[in-house]
Amino acid sequence: MGDVNPFSDSGENNESIGINPSNIPKVPVVQYDEKDEDEEMGVFSAEESNSVQLDNGELSLGEENVEEEQEISPFEYEFSSALCLKSSDRILDDLRSDPLFLLKQQDGVISLPTINYAKQLSQNGASTMKYQPVYWDTKNPDFGSYRTIELDGNTSLATFTGLLVPCDSHSLFEDSVIYHYCIKIKYYNDRINVKNSFYGFHDSQLSDSDRIYIEPEDILCAAGEIPKESIDILLKSLPKVVDSGNFISKETGTVIRVEVYSSILDHSDLELFSLTEIQTRVAKFNSQEPEGQSFGNALTPHDSFLKFRSVLTGAIKQTDERDLKKIDVQKKFLQVSIDIDLLLDKFFFSLDNENNSPCIYPVIISKLGEYSFVYENFLRRAANEAAYFAAITSPNQYDFSNSFSNSFESVFNVLHEFDSQQQNYNWLKWNDKYYNEASIVLSICPHYNDQLIINMYQNLTTHDPVNSPIYFDALTYFVTSRYSDDLPYYVTILKEKGILGFGELKGCFDRFGFHISSCDTLDSITDEQLLLAYQNQLIVATSKYEKVTFRDCLAKIAKYRSSEYLQRYLNTEPFFDLLDAYQLLEIEPNLDDSLLITLYDYRISESGMGYDPNVARAFFTIVLARKSVILMEYIERNLPQFSIGAVSLKDSYSTIGCLETADDLAIIRIFQERAQKDTGTDFRYLWKSLKTIGDARHSKLIEAFISSGIIDTSLLAVDQSPAGLNNIVEFEEPVVDVNGESLKVGPLESQQVEKDLFVHSEDLKEDVTDLIDLSDTDNAKPEIPCVNVEEDSIGNDEEATDAVSLKKVSKKLCSPKKVNHTAAVCKISADQFEFAVEMGNQQDVTECISNVLTQIESAMKPDELDENNEQLDMIKDLFFGKTKQRLVPVDKETKQDIPGGSVRTKIESFLNLIVNIGDHPKDIYDALDTFFTEDLLELEDGEVKRSLTIIELPKILQIQIQRVQFDRVKLIPVKSNDPIPFGEKLYMDRYLETDDETIINKRQEVFNWRRRVVELNERKSILTLVNDQGMTNKDVLITTRDFLKSENVKELGVTVDMNTLEILDLEIERIQTELEAINNELEVLQNNITQQFKGFEKIGYSIFAVFIHRGQASYGHYWIYIRDPKNNVYRKYNDEIVSEVTIEEVFNFAEGNTATPYYLTFIKDDLLDQITPLQRDVIVEEKLQELQRAGNNPTIEMEMDVD
Repeated sequence: MGDVNPFSDSGENNESIGINPSNIPKVPVVQYDEKDEDEEMGVFSAEESNSVQLDNGELSLGEENVEEEQEISPFEYEFSSALCLKSSDRILDDLRSDPLFLLKQQDGVISLPTINYAKQLSQNGASTMKYQPVYWDTKNPDFGSYRTIELDGNTSLATFTGLLVPCDSHSLFEDSVIYHYCIKIKYYNDRINVKNSFYGFHDSQLSDSDRIYIEPEDILCAAGEIPKESIDILLKSLPKVVDSGNFISKETGTVIRVEVYSSILDHSDLELFSLTEIQTRVAKFNSQEPEGQSFGNALTPHDSFLKFRSVLTGAIKQTDERDLKKIDVQKKFLQVSIDIDLLLDKFFFSLDNENNSPCIYPVIISKLGEYSFVYENFLRRAANEAAYFAAITSPNQYDFSNSFSNSFESVFNVLHEFDSQQQNYNWLKWNDKYYNEASIVLSICPHYNDQLIINMYQNLTTHDPVNSPIYFDALTYFVTSRYSDDLPYYVTILKEKGILGFGELKGCFDRFGFHISSCDTLDSITDEQLLLAYQNQLIVATSKYEKVTFRDCLAKIAKYRSSEYLQRYLNTEPFFDLLDAYQLLEIEPNLDDSLLITLYDYRISESGMGYDPNVARAFFTIVLARKSVILMEYIERNLPQFSIGAVSLKDSYSTIGCLETADDLAIIRIFQERAQKDTGTDFRYLWKSLKTIGDARHSKLIEAFISSGIIDTSLLAVDQSPAGLNNIVEFEEPVVDVNGESLKVGPLESQQVEKDLFVHSEDLKEDVTDLIDLSDTDNAKPEIPCVNVEEDSIGNDEEATDAVSLKKVSKKLCSPKKVNHTAAVCKISADQFEFAVEMGNQQDVTECISNVLTQIESAMKPDELDENNEQLDMIKDLFFGKTKQRLVPVDKETKQDIPGGSVRTKIESFLNLIVNIGDHPKDIYDALDTFFTEDLLELEDGEVKRSLTIIELPKILQIQIQRVQFDRVKLIPVKSNDPIPFGEKLYMDRYLETDDETIINKRQEVFNWRRRVVELNERKSILTLVNDQGMTNKDVLITTRDFLKSENVKELGVTVDMNTLEILDLEIERIQTELEAINNELEVLQNNITQQFKGFEKIGYSIFAVFIHRGQASYGHYWIYIRDPKNNVYRKYNDEIVSEVTIEEVFNFAEGNTATPYYLTFIKDDLLDQITPLQRDVIVEEKLQELQRAGNNPTIEMEMDVD
């Protein structure tokens, strides 16, 4: 394509906007009378010729010469289909920067979107090879760079031409690469004064009225009217466009056409003007001339270019045959200055050898037809190049600045934007800050105010929504790089709406394994793919921080995309940490299910906002963690978004993992086992499957279980129901022969003076039976037997008579006569009763168990006696083990065993192993490791290494968790509620006495690791030691450094040596590095210790009972969880209440849980099948009689349930 315009005050290519080039009339070339600097060279003899009328130097065209066409409004363009959007400042700077890309054999950037080249241009901005647009500031109007013509009453066309030349012109001119530019602006004369948004369009998108360029096809269409040889000249004269762009303002309809052409004179042509070539021509000329006529003047490239420029400017005036002036090639100045072949070959000059006087002459322009202006512009461009090279080769260093101008003031004035003065000022002072990548992306300049920047951002994101993240990154850059109010506020609003920058989005996608290089690929990744990648990342994540990071990334993407699919998933995803859910709801982990529901409902109503996704997620997290059927029922009814769809009956049986013939209890048992052990199955599916089965069967047992979470024993057969403390039936028959009526049962004796302290009660039974054990909310109201107390019995003790039948006493105890009581009985409030219960004489569970076993053992005959005359019996066989303690002398330096040293050993029996919670163990193994660890002791005869191993394990292993410690400040015992996690399995291989070298070596490694841990912790304590101000050494150094760098020190006039600051920085870095190294090594050592005995699992124990205590060191409440290994369920025995509980309740190691394990009982795995928690045996009559005879008691008829 070419840049051609037929409308010019001197025939310049100024094709009118709104006129189809194929209909452009032939316009005579203007010939000026006045002489210019070129005519002074004497090449042509200018003569007057016909000319058209000029008004103030501009071409006037009659309306009859213009074929009118209907104007197409810019608002009829589909701006959404534009190639790009730019400001006028960006368009003109792209013109200036275009050579930097073209020289690298890249596409030009004029019509490209800014994001395609912003990064590279920002880097090129610092290049020393910058270019600048300049124009020949000549007085000759034929070569003026700025021309304007009026197309109609309200539309004008301005054309600006010039050169793109290197800013540094000190290199050899032969190596210079220059370009031509042409800027055409079509505008409405009454346009408003605004900042335009110019949308770029492809040539094919322009309307005919806005097409302001010539293509070869246009010339070929006129082949019938133009001779073939003329067409060849015109086609070769068309400029070689290397980059172009069309821009239309949406606000004012202004049209800009920008073109960049390659130079006419290439490298080989320029070499013809080099000093070497000039000297060659001079030598050749002199060799052909007679002696005395040789050329003796010293010519330079500057002289040669001036002569060449003169020939070209003269050729433009050869409009027809009457103006034809031939050039005598025998003139010696011409011969030595210019290579004649260049004029003949490249500029279509002709050679005339008539009369043996060779002459050359240019093309007669009028013979080229209506497109003659193409050739004229060709000559003008060549003349501009000659003028430029003449200027830069001039001995006068100011010749270039005097001949060429880089001002764009006329361009900015024509654009008529409100900041034109600022534009012109910045154009001449364009520096690196204008080449900031963010500025280029948004097509703005630093002088733009906030509103202009915001408008440009909005227009860009509307036009190019795919790349909105890149534009937002650029926008946020200006928030931190400039002081303003509106822009930060606007960016904050956008962020609240979920708008993200490409950098942040790319980081989010990268975390999910999607490597994004551009915004185009963002939408190619579906929500389903993102969710799957997110779930996969959660599986491999090793910490909560990683999981939270992944979730944050997905949440950002979901908000950015406005994805309901992803947002719905995020709003129903459980928390990663159960403790976070409890903290959000502000509840304790031991809160029961019914209270949890009540509190959740309260939180929702309290917020006043109704449904809160995070609160609902927290509640749902607890539901899944507890695997509570009661809570799941609430979810199904009130939070359906967390539930799942219907499950078929067949799938329900498959999910539970039971046969369709299984009874209801078996289905519930399997459900419980799956819920406790199968962590891979979503509890919702299990619950839904159980409910589906219950509904299909109309099972009252399953319905009751789903409603309460407890198996309703009233719906079970007798042989399937546990009894707890109620396992012994009431005394229907006498146990001993006593006289119940003579026994004193009632209040203690009170003196008469104390009677006023009592409150009279009409019905003692009603008052007493209302008392409950307020120390534990799990307890129901106990049935307290009541007795009749007569007033006259107060203070009068009577001795008991012979025993009477307890059956009779029982009837009297349980069926008191209704009498009016006159004795004063103390009335106790509920709070007083609770305090009395919790402050009572509390016996430690370990002491209690020891006492019970001692009493049982005392009543048993020994099976045999050991060497120490210790009784061996069933108790010893079941509950007692033996340990072996060894004291081995060690070297003081190496701490290694001394060969041949005196080893002392001691064997002891143990009923239980004691682990100390004060050591803050991570789990039960860590606690036992501390108990059995090898340590160093300092004895009178030297340092020894103490080791403890087990030489005999009990069948029932009991572990006491020592939670009570003495507070030396308050001088009282306190209980520690720190969790000590344990599982259903415990392996004791590592603690056994053995000759296995592998285990011995591993113990030695652990011993060395623990010594190293002690050393590191001591060093860490020194580094993190806090002074009286609560600061560590590192904090002091940082504070000192910051103070020395502060303005306060500078204001005091104190000079701080930079070496001092450097030393402080080095010391801070050294401490930080050492602490990081210590922490890393500690982490490695702790992990090594934890993993040291993985795989040693031959001697296994299974959990059987967990004793729980809630309260403080001096008071509280006990209950116990007992495992039924056959049914794999856990039961909670809380006084007379027995209930089945989930495994999560038993193994609840949450922080802040005050119901903590105090005592653990494990059964050897090979004896597990012999355990029967529920026993339903009737003691035979003969055995009772035997017991009765031994106790001299009457016959007893009793049936017992034993748990």
